[in-house]
This record gives sequence, structure tokens and C-alpha cells, in this order.
Amino acid sequence: MKAILGDGDGGVVIRDVADAPAPGAGEVRVTMALAPVNPADRMLVAGAYSLAVAHDEIVGAEGVGRVDTVGHEVAGLLPGDRVICLDRGNWTQQRTIAADRVIRVPDALADPLAAVLRINPPTAERMLGKGDLHPGDWVILNGAASMVGRLTVVLARERGVRTLCLVRDVGAAAPVLSNLGADAIIADDGEVPQRAAAIIGEAGARLALDCVAGEASGRLAACLGHSGLLMVYGNLSGQACAIPSSLLTGRGVKVRGFSLRPDEGRAARAELQPMFARLAQLLADNPAIVPPHTVYPAARIAFALDHPGPGRALIALDRAAWT
Repeated sequence: MKAILGDGDGGVVIRDVADAPAPGAGEVRVTMALAPVNPADRMLVAGAYSLAVAHDEIVGAEGVGRVDTVGHEVAGLLPGDRVICLDRGNWTQQRTIAADRVIRVPDALADPLAAVLRINPPTAERMLGKGDLHPGDWVILNGAASMVGRLTVVLARERGVRTLCLVRDVGAAAPVLSNLGADAIIADDGEVPQRAAAIIGEAGARLALDCVAGEASGRLAACLGHSGLLMVYGNLSGQACAIPSSLLTGRGVKVRGFSLRPDEGRAARAELQPMFARLAQLLADNPAIVPPHTVYPAARIAFALDHPGPGRALIALDRAAWT
């Protein structure tokens, strides 16, 4: 079978690899259908991520497929079930994986939505859960036009929490974010602390979500109230977080990083299935959460990795997509 592997030199290569074996006890074999290209995938391949990718390692953080074969001692999964895989290694035709490391997704959720269910939805859900938020509190976030940003708006609205969204292009992002329930949308520039104070008030935000880092971290931190939490979950700027020490010592602002997989630990399918079922329904009910996408066949992976936008690149992984 064919798969996409890291080439050990900042790129990827398509290779013939050993067929996925028949599943043993507690395992299933999955035929992959569609997978997104995440920023983390690009960073991993380029050697800029916190994890290293070996030259013979299949890459791909998430993807959707169908169960092909079920091993013995597996309950709750049948051939034909559509699933997402919790572990990396999804840019391939098939994979054999522990049954506890796949999540069944409803057939009502279209493949392009199911393909992006694994990473961004639980990231937004779990980060909000760490903010000690109450109805009426404010969350401020940069990169708000992204899928994580859109999810944060919808999930915060469900909790009665208000959102102040920072974006590069207010005119382009405001219609979508307003329809999803954002309370305020402003440009992410040097005037953020002043304009945020006018919107939020003296109490400041309770939680700030940062996918940019660099100077953006300091702008967000300045918008937090006493003992507010800055959660850094990305590094789109490629720069170290720059936060004035006075915000830490004088205001008690807390800073912590977030990475989904370590936060989840090795939670089993029975624990995660209800959360993913709820998030799948959220995507089905709010399709505007997911930005537009472009589908590339696996054979054109180089073009998918260089996809300029708008929206995200998806990789077709069916048999015909590799030629």
C-alpha cells in the first residue's frame, strides 16, 4: 500500500509500505478516506514542532475512514463504521490500530467535517474548560477566524461567556464570527489593549487564548484581569512569547501552554466518545465553523502542503487518489 512519510529533510515522500496487517485482539483495520493538513503537520514535517518525525514514519495528525476489519475482543465497532483515529499516522491507505484509539462518527456528518473533528473541536472545548469561566465572563482570543476561534465563539456562547475576537481582517471575518455569536471583533494590532479595555471594562478578560505568540502574547496578557489566564496553544509568529513581567507580578496573570494529546493523556474510547459525539453534532448544526476547504489527491501532497488558502487543504486518501 502507499503512504506519505517524512523524508527527514523537511519534506514528505510517497512510498510503498507494508500492507496494514490483519487486526489482532482489540484492534481494527481502517481504510482511510480524507485527512486535513494542519499547521502542526507542516511544522512537524519541517522539523519545527516539539516532536520529531523519523524518515520512515507515516505522518498526518487526523483523518476519517471506515473500519475494514474488526479483530476479536472488540465491542462497539463493526465493519463499515466511519471512524476518526486518535493517533498520528493517518496519511495512508490503511492502518491497523487499537480499537480504543478510534472514535465512531455519525454518518450524518459529511467527510470534510468528520476529517477535522479530531484536533480543533476538543482543543477549543478543553481550553475553555480550564478558564474557571462563569456566565458573563470574557474570553479574548487571537486568530479568531480560524476553526479553533470559531469553535471557541460557539462553545463560549453555549456557556453564557462573552468573546472578544482579534483578527487580521475585520471586514472579512466579522460576518462569519458575528453570525456564530461573537460579542466583539477588532483588529489584532498595537491598539488591542486600549480598545479591549473600552469593550470589556476594568475587570478585564478571564481567559485569553493565544495561537500566535511573540508580541501578540503580551497584547493578550494586557487585556486580562487580576489572576487571569493566558493559554498559549500555537506559535504562528515563530517568536517567543513576549509578556511584560509587570503583568505577572503586579496583576497575577498566569501563563500556561496547551497541547491536546498530552492534555488528553491516554483516555480510552469509552471516555472520549460522548465528547466527540457532542462536538460532531455541533459541527453538523453550525457548518460555518469550518472554513472553506480544497481537496487534493494524495499524489499531489506537495501542493496540499503549499496550499495558500483561503481555508484548509484536505487530502483524499482513497485508492484512486494516489496515482
